[in-house]
Amino acid sequence: MSHIVNKKITISGTVQGVGYRWWLKELCDANNVNGWVLNKKDGKVEAVLFNANAVLFKTILSNCFLGPKKSVVENILVEDFDLKKNETSIFEIKK
Repeated sequence: MSHIVNKKITISGTVQGVGYRWWLKELCDANNVNGWVLNKKDGKVEAVLFNANAVLFKTILSNCFLGPKKSVVENILVEDFDLKKNETSIFEIKK
């Protein structure tokens, strides 16, 4: 049986202005994964996925390297995320 993970991922490359946040939201919504995604000022996209099955997280992460059609993902940094409380029961795009 797989365990539950809380992860923060930071995606770099051509990931802003190409629909990456909306694409990731659709992917997470389709898989019932909660969390959020936002554009960072440095041109990267940051996302937190929480209470996700570890096997499902790995599948989502693999897809994140592909991204939407116009994106070019150069690197993804994966970090553990210390979840203090459930921030949301959905996957949302933060401004």
